[in-house]
Amino acid sequence: MSEYAGAGGAGRRLAFGGVVGALAALAIAVSPQLGEATPTVARGDASVAPEASRFVSVRMYQDGQFTAKRENPASVGAALASLKPTYVSALLRFSAGEPVRGREVRGWNTVVEAVRAVSPNAQFSVELNAVEYPTANKVRRMMARVRSKIDLDGWLFDFYTPAARRMPKVTAAAVASAHANGEFLGGNAFGIAQNQRIPAGTDYIAVQDFGFNINLKAVRALAQRATIFFHLGNSPNLPNSDGCKFIETLSTAKRIAYIRMRAGQQAANSFRFAYPVFFPECERNRGQREATIFTYNAPRDDPMMDTIGALMDQYAPTTPTPIP
Repeated sequence: MSEYAGAGGAGRRLAFGGVVGALAALAIAVSPQLGEATPTVARGDASVAPEASRFVSVRMYQDGQFTAKRENPASVGAALASLKPTYVSALLRFSAGEPVRGREVRGWNTVVEAVRAVSPNAQFSVELNAVEYPTANKVRRMMARVRSKIDLDGWLFDFYTPAARRMPKVTAAAVASAHANGEFLGGNAFGIAQNQRIPAGTDYIAVQDFGFNINLKAVRALAQRATIFFHLGNSPNLPNSDGCKFIETLSTAKRIAYIRMRAGQQAANSFRFAYPVFFPECERNRGQREATIFTYNAPRDDPMMDTIGALMDQYAPTTPTPIP
């Protein structure tokens, strides 16, 4: 039986609790198991890592496209505010060299203002694709471009471990740039059963499912080396991806069952689950010049928002408790 078949039953650099409580010092030493040097990374005057006790995955803009169809920044902000999140992951995603547009800045500010009105310590991140940057200078320039327009708290890098293996100077430069500016940084790991390279100073590693399954033993092992976040698999250009199937194939009841299963696995497997509010993504008109990306929309999938809110309150109450 498959794992899923049994599912029935920015601007503030803050100290944090919950799953990342173990990182709440002014420096982090990376495990010697990583096979690299273990320097501490100076943090300046505050801890740098996401407060992930009430953690949501959101995508509002990607490559200039507004992906939360039938919504606007105000309605996205209101939906997120209703959950009182402490960390909003990857609200915006940019390709290498892409401009930061005025509408993206305004949308970001609208959402941040709405969420922080009810969750003042909430943190927000932006996503980049690590393998798109062939040199350290290029990733530093892109990060500087984004932060010149957006007051973000941190970064999620896609294809982080493949880039760390192939272009270690690029990922090292990204970590250093983030920390020099009081930001946290982590990224997606692939092939988690292998001994993945994790750059020194990495604040978290993100894992995801494939075919709605994941090797939980490998997740637990990886958690001995890094703080682990779990989000749904997302390859919007692939019609058989978990993201497309989650949106287009699963019923609401099956989506809810899956979310409940993952939320219930957090403590035993040492990860924090990112609840999918405006995420994952899928494409329309695939292969055509006018292909568009759209996100899953939990507020319009009743009663998903009530389910997410109840699970957050159960596993991540307002006063967060650490995952062992």
